[in-house]
Amino acid sequence: MHALFDMYRVDFDGSVEWLGSVRDYSVALLEIELTAVDTPGDYVIVNRQTGDRMVRNFGMRCGPPVAGTITSPPLPGDRHGNPNRIQRRT
Repeated sequence: MHALFDMYRVDFDGSVEWLGSVRDYSVALLEIELTAVDTPGDYVIVNRQTGDRMVRNFGMRCGPPVAGTITSPPLPGDRHGNPNRIQRRT
């Protein structure tokens, strides 16, 4: 079975780091929670099948929460980027 969920970390400056892929949402959430212990910030889980995105915030922010949406990172293998937006939920 292929990985269904991609995990990303969004730095305070807006740069995005791909953390890896897993098969299960609960595993993705656990991986992010463990990573956030050492590296607080915003994390994104992307469902490859549906395109749904969940943003989680762990730790401190450098400024006020960002309202609205942020541009999602391109998915691996996506040459043109992904025009979908990430909904912020805290």
